[in-house]
Amino acid sequence: MRSLWEGDNMGEGSFLSKMLTIDRRILYWILVVLIVIPIIRPIGLPIPVSETTRRLYDTLKNLPEGSVLVLDNSVGAIAWAEIGSALETVTKFIASKNFRVIIWSTTSPECGSLTERYLLDIFKKAGKKYGEDYVLIGYVPGAVLALAALARDMRYPRKDFYGNDLDTLKIFEKVRTANDVAAVVLAESGAEGYAYVTQWYAQYRVTILDICTGALVSERMIAYNAGQIKGMVAGARGSAEIELLTGYLGAGISSADALSITHLYLIILVVIGNIAYLEERKVRRGK
Repeated sequence: MRSLWEGDNMGEGSFLSKMLTIDRRILYWILVVLIVIPIIRPIGLPIPVSETTRRLYDTLKNLPEGSVLVLDNSVGAIAWAEIGSALETVTKFIASKNFRVIIWSTTSPECGSLTERYLLDIFKKAGKKYGEDYVLIGYVPGAVLALAALARDMRYPRKDFYGNDLDTLKIFEKVRTANDVAAVVLAESGAEGYAYVTQWYAQYRVTILDICTGALVSERMIAYNAGQIKGMVAGARGSAEIELLTGYLGAGISSADALSITHLYLIILVVIGNIAYLEERKVRRGK
């Protein structure tokens, strides 16, 4: 019986034989389209979610209503492309809950400007009130020493990013020290994770949740395995995972979608190419 793939002339003009001679530029243009589609509109194709990301998500989800969170935006402009999307996603998830959020950084002077540009609108769109549900303190110089001072007295900077007296803001009612904080959500590209472990976890047992660049993962896993960091979003891959878990799809899952689709496309081409080659060889032998 003649193969279903063969044309009237024993393979000449068949679909598979045409695939062997197709202009490669067409294949490249198809690849470009497949990359662009998920970037324009994320699909949310399923990917395996790591334990560290799921632990961060579950910890935030299970915090009691009214909890006070510190959101440390120490990403910096240089690392925003890698983990900025993850921080935005986690911020959206936090804003969907009944939490009070205090935002600062003791290492990144860009904290105020980056937070204003990318994060504050998230709270506004969620109907949160500034000074009551969230506050931006901004950059507090001093790194580890500043973190130690903030743990003892969170009103230590005295003013917020806009010059408001912290003592007058409702969010600070009954909030003074690290003992009043349920969790720290840290987005970092440096040594901030180690500083929080020593100054906030070791002394006050505050839950530390980390969003870090890929280069820091191996180091932060030591603290995670020791139970000092309770959850972690690791690099660009972690960004895709947390977006998938929360349902707030963005740049992270777009990249994962593009990789999944293009890999599937290449696998299909390899399979078709091999079948076409075997069919052509079979036809030639028959002749």
